[in-house]
Order: sequence, then C-alpha cells, then structure tokens
Amino acid sequence: HFADLRDVLEQFGPVRAASVTCLSGPADGGLGARLFEALDLVGVLQGEPATIDAMWSGRGVRDIKGARGLAERDGPPPEALRHLTGEISANLRFADGRAAAVLAGDQAGSRWWQVIAVGPGGRLVVDEHRLEWVDLAGRTVDRASAARAAGSSRSNGHRAAPAMWLAELLRHLHSGVLPPALQGVNWPSVLATAQAALLSCRTSAPESPATMLSLAAR
Repeated sequence: HFADLRDVLEQFGPVRAASVTCLSGPADGGLGARLFEALDLVGVLQGEPATIDAMWSGRGVRDIKGARGLAERDGPPPEALRHLTGEISANLRFADGRAAAVLAGDQAGSRWWQVIAVGPGGRLVVDEHRLEWVDLAGRTVDRASAARAAGSSRSNGHRAAPAMWLAELLRHLHSGVLPPALQGVNWPSVLATAQAALLSCRTSAPESPATMLSLAAR
C-alpha cells in the first residue's frame, strides 16, 4: 500500500535536513541517472532548493554511442547530463533554512542507496537492508529489515509508515514507474535542479534551479 504523501510526512513532520546517496555501477546507467534519482527524492521530501552547490569528481566522459567505455579527460564536466560519469556531491539550500546533501555516482559497484532524514519526529534511516525510525529521545519507534517490512508495517500500524514510505518510494524511483500518489511530482523542477548542479560543477559556485527554469521558459 502506498499512503498519501502528505499524510505520511505529517506523521514524521517536515524534513529539516536530509542526506541522499544513490550509487551504482556503469551497467545500471550513467551518473546523470543517479543524480536525477537522488534529486527526485530530495524534491519529494523537501521541495525545490533555492541553490545547489555541486562538485564533480569524475575524470571521464561516458560513451553513450559505443560500448559505454570511459574516455579520460581533464577540465570541467561535459555540458550534457547523459555524458556524466564518476561522482557528484552537492549541498542544497532552501529558502527557509532547510538543507540537504546528495552523493550520486555510477562507478561504485552494485546499486545501493541510502536516505537519512531529520525532522520533528527524530531520525529516519532507510537503505537496501533496513528501516529505522528513532525519536528525539533516542527511542526506536520502528526498526525492520527489508524482508520484514510488510509485517512491521502491519504490526506497528501508522508508526512504520514513514520508513515504509521512503523504502517504497526508492523502489519506485529505481523502476521508473511511480504510483498515483507521486504522479504530481514536479519533474521540471527536478530536471532544473539537476541542470543547476551540472552548471555549479562548471562554475564552482552555487546555482539556482529557478534560474534554469526561467531560462528554459524563454
């Protein structure tokens, strides 16, 4: 079951700060795909950032026409997201003082993801293997392995919903097929944030997704 997005977030409270990591090997897609995946999740959790300050640590260009090999290069990253390979780390700032950090990469072995969210409800940690919600007093509200996720959700009722929701969200983002509850996600905003991240990698300065949207509308 996929709960309504707003109802689930209300149980945990507004996410003040988040850390999102999306990693894979080159066979699972390029760095642009992992970056879009991570920013997609940040957008769902926190909305559109005011600025994004990103750094590309890759030193190759993905060959999308040939055998997906890497062409070594120095200098700034390529201008197109589809040519990116390596890693991007980024700090996102929101107008109201919230923050997020992202790490995306396509040269990191098997596919792996992790989300850490901090808010009034305490701390949520979700990855491939576990779901954990710890409240402000340090008490465990919910903890379950991926194999026990469904049973945990049933036994703990609404308490397990935020962690369950995050895990299910990541699974849907990986598959590329979103349930109706998430079909209202602002995809132009996510793409603008990814483009702002790429521009930031080239300028070594924070860039604005709103500016990217404005330029695209001209």
